[in-house]
Order: sequence, then C-alpha cells, then structure tokens
Amino acid sequence: MASRILYSLLSIVILLLIMPIGAATAVDKPVFTITASNYLPKVGDEISVIIHADHLQDMFGYEINLAYSPVKWQFVKASSSLGDGFAVPPIVKDSVITFAFTKVGSSTKGVSGSSDLATLTFKSLEAGRSEIDLTRIKTVDKNKTASEVALTARASILVSNTNSIAFKDVPEGHWAKSSIERAAALGIIRGYIDGTFKPSRNVTRAEFVTMLARGLNVASDSTSSELLFKDSDKIGKWAIPFVSIAAAEGWIKGFDDNTFRPNQPITRAEMTTIAARLLKLNTTESGTIAFDDAASIPSWARPYVWAAVNAELVNGRGKNLFVPAAYTSRAEAVTLVLRIVDYLAKG
Repeated sequence: MASRILYSLLSIVILLLIMPIGAATAVDKPVFTITASNYLPKVGDEISVIIHADHLQDMFGYEINLAYSPVKWQFVKASSSLGDGFAVPPIVKDSVITFAFTKVGSSTKGVSGSSDLATLTFKSLEAGRSEIDLTRIKTVDKNKTASEVALTARASILVSNTNSIAFKDVPEGHWAKSSIERAAALGIIRGYIDGTFKPSRNVTRAEFVTMLARGLNVASDSTSSELLFKDSDKIGKWAIPFVSIAAAEGWIKGFDDNTFRPNQPITRAEMTTIAARLLKLNTTESGTIAFDDAASIPSWARPYVWAAVNAELVNGRGKNLFVPAAYTSRAEAVTLVLRIVDYLAKG
C-alpha cells in the first residue's frame, strides 16, 4: 500500500516537471497574485511573500517560479499553504526559486475556488526599492492534466536602513523632516559631506532625475555618447546612468532645441510632468485644475498637472497657488519622489 502511494506521489511530481501543457478555457483559467507581509521593512528584517490563486479547478499540485535579487534578498524557506502533502525542497538557481508541492492520497480532493498556495520567506540585505516576481506557475489536477501560466505578478518592497540618518540643517519641526530622513534611509538621497541636506536649495534637472531613478532602483549602463541631447557633455558622470534610463523610458524629453539643460533648476511644472509620465497617468481626460493660478500653467503641462493632482501626488504652495514656474526645492523633490515610490508600491 505504501509503495502505491509513493508511486502515485512521484508520478504527480514528474508530471509537474515534464508533462505537456493541456489547453484551458478562459472560464477555467486561474488568476495568481503575490503579496508581501511587509512592504516597508528595514535591512535585516524577514518578510514573507504569499502566493494566492483564484478560480482554481480541482488543483492537486503545483510548481512555482519566483525571481529575486540575491543582492537585495536572502532566501530563507518555503512552505505550502495547502496542508498535508509532499513538497519538493526549493531549488535556487540563477536568481530563480522553483518550489513544487502535491497533495497525496486517492481519496484526497483537489483545491477549487480561492486559496493561498505557498509562503516564501526572505531576509532583506540592502536598502532601497526592489521586487520579488512571480514569473511562472504550472498546476496539475487529479486527472493528471497540467496547465501552465507565464506571468509577472510583482511585490514591490521598500527596504530602509536600520539607523535613521539626520541632517544638521533639517531641525525638528521642519515640514519635510520625516520625508528627508526616510529618503536618506532608502538611499535615494545622500546629502553633503558637511552633514547638511540643504532642503531649501533648488534642485537641478539632473539631480531630480537621479533621485527618481534611485527611488525606483533603476539605472542604465549607457554612456554620454548614447544620449542624444546636444548638451549631453554637460551631464555629470554621476547622473549619466540615471538620465539615460529616464530618456529611454520617456520620463524626460528635453527642450525644443534638443537640450536637456542638466544644471538648470527644475520648475514645478517640469517636475510634475516628469512624475506623471513616469507613472503613465491618464492625461487624455483632464478636468478643472482648482488652483487660483491655474491659468499660468503652460498648456503642455496642464494634462500632467491635472493627472498628478488627481492622483494626490502634488499639492500647492499655499494660498491655493500651484506656482508652475517656481523652482523646486530639494525638500519638495524628495517629498514627490517618495509619493511616487509609494504609489508604485501600492500597485
């Protein structure tokens, strides 16, 4: 009897690994999601990611693939959420975790409807924004019919340093103190060598794009020769990778004369436009902008300002004014970058 159970169990595991995929109708197609137990951990904290499924049809076993960065995360363990059964020890190769599980027993029922499938635990190693992606799931039902779904379900997580970073020119009571210190803990900003942040200083266009790219944990290996702006040679080496990715992704488009003007202070209208482009906010339908100086917002920026205000990303400066031509302070820039990061983390 024991040998029969073992044979059946091994057969299902083998099917998960090698069986051709059967066709599934749209009605039968399950939906898989991934969520994190903590989207704002600190370096050294452990978090769990939970794989959940809806619209299951008599699922008896599964094989899951997750992709992650070993620089950002240390994989700790994996466990099935389906109770009794047999789990194959997780296999970790090339930043991908493969975890498989099957139920056992001829009288055991498969899983239908909604259910958590597995929980995987990671330890955070480095501050910043990073993702853990659910990239593939293969399932098999009790009749040994297999189906596979390739997907990109993502848990986006913000890891901060364990120690808060204080700047001597950002006192208690400063309106952006918590945002500035959080951005420093996330590695988005670094301050100056004298221990100051200079929150009221105007932020340049290159600096703002760099903050954004650091907040999103993206960069490019491109060099200045690959940037098509006429003044690419004026972009500092520290900013080139970030400006390059921003241009490639369409966050920035430069001026009519094909310059980027990296060292020019960025205006509030420009900053808001870049934010809206990055988030791909809907700018095709725009309503009334309720600021008293709305008429002074350039026509090219109005759809972006409306979308950003509607998404609660930007506020006015007081007296119900947006002040579109005003330069952006470093404190304002940090505040917006964090709102963008949080907006993306919420999905």
